[in-house]
Amino acid sequence: MEQTAVLGKSSSARTGNDRVRVVCALPYALDSAPGQRYRWEQWAPGLRQHGVDIELLPFCTPALEAAREAKRKAAAVFLFMSRWPYWAREFLSARNADAVIVFRNAALAGPPLLELAVVAAGTPLIYDFDDAIYLPPEGGDNLIRRIVRCDWRVGTLCRHASLVSVGNPILEEYAKRFTSRTAVWPTTISMEAYTERPSNSTSCPIIGWTGSRSTAQYFESMLPLLRELRREASFRVLAVGAQFDLSGLEGECVPWTASTEVPTLHRMDIGVMPLPDTPWARGKCALKALQYLAVGIPAVVSDVGVSAQVVPHETCGFVVRTPDQWKRRLLELIGDPTLRRRLGYAGREHVRRSYSAESWTPKIASTLRNLVGKGITSHAC
Repeated sequence: MEQTAVLGKSSSARTGNDRVRVVCALPYALDSAPGQRYRWEQWAPGLRQHGVDIELLPFCTPALEAAREAKRKAAAVFLFMSRWPYWAREFLSARNADAVIVFRNAALAGPPLLELAVVAAGTPLIYDFDDAIYLPPEGGDNLIRRIVRCDWRVGTLCRHASLVSVGNPILEEYAKRFTSRTAVWPTTISMEAYTERPSNSTSCPIIGWTGSRSTAQYFESMLPLLRELRREASFRVLAVGAQFDLSGLEGECVPWTASTEVPTLHRMDIGVMPLPDTPWARGKCALKALQYLAVGIPAVVSDVGVSAQVVPHETCGFVVRTPDQWKRRLLELIGDPTLRRRLGYAGREHVRRSYSAESWTPKIASTLRNLVGKGITSHAC
């Protein structure tokens, strides 16, 4: 039996039932990278409830992930080369699925030969990304990295994919240079997993930041302002996911773990998301802000990219542009616990309505079912 699917026609010959089988190729080990955790890893259970069976296919093994994290380049290259043939065989077997999802640069590096082979086989391909991965990363670049990374692959896959799904309208603007087949699926939060923060009557509020080494530079740039603020108000700092020099401040840096993520956020009274106004930062999906709002704490964010859309100003938190605005809004929140509670409650409801996994998975499932010809009703995304 020929294992192909044509967009808009039924692919029931593949599965023999009304369920849709989709293989999702991911670059990183499961439960390790925020982008894929808050998109496909989080969406998979909800999609299954709506007739879409997602099989997650990560490229990185835990050993390769550890080598990359520790910057052991020789070991990482060896483990990458060892993993690639096995992963390529698994990926190409996905041609027998109803559709294939490719998240970001699923194989970490190289040209999109495997993805184009899937397209050539007639299998619908969904290309999904949540960052401006078509740009060189911030923090320096060189010719070898550009050659290995193959940034041109992003536009190529946009052009050939049956659907390009992105995390925000700014990324969609880029995708529309190559295709009209786009959908904005925001990075979401599971309201079941992100429980509401218990009330905290502490007299010394905690200003919190959560992130990773790749975004640590943004919070680092904010530390001088926090030191100035410390002369005017009493507060503590809690940084999650990276180490910082907190001299002149009271607080601590703690490692990120999946099991402690929500309890650690519960310790915060105010969440901050500083961003520089750069092309790369403008493409971000404001995940940090969503995390803060989801547990019921107000967010103060830089007015960059979609931040103002994710954090409605003076409703769920504050969108700021200048150091003076940062200081004024933080002082306002530090001194007013009633305001913190009001904004935090509104923020949680905002995420529930507009950015929750529970509200978005039915829409995504509907689009995927329509894509392979098993849709019941059309659903605009």
